[in-house]
Amino acid sequence: MILKGNVFSGQTVTSSLSSADIDLHAGTALVVDDSGLLVGTGSHSTISLDSSQDVTLGGSVAAKAGKVLDNVDIDAGRNVTLSGSVEAGTITIDAGTSISKDGGITTYRGLVRVDEGA
Repeated sequence: MILKGNVFSGQTVTSSLSSADIDLHAGTALVVDDSGLLVGTGSHSTISLDSSQDVTLGGSVAAKAGKVLDNVDIDAGRNVTLSGSVEAGTITIDAGTSISKDGGITTYRGLVRVDEGA
């Protein structure tokens, strides 16, 4: 799943989703491009991004002016890459899960990367 704006006459046009609560779930990769914008419009909004593999957040996650974005939850089965901005009362990032088989314990270390300027 990709949330990405288009380019018209050389100008990038932002693509946005606005709602009191936003839940985005992808079976493989979830990408919010640099031109993507997720906006919580409720008095106490929550935004959830979930993928069984990777989550890439390059755009912006914030509340509408005068509103409150209580929670942003980012959950990836493998890696989370952040190069955008997230503004919320509580931000929870969960990257990687155990890949144990038949009751064994195996540690998988996911990647959480915050790019410079984010």
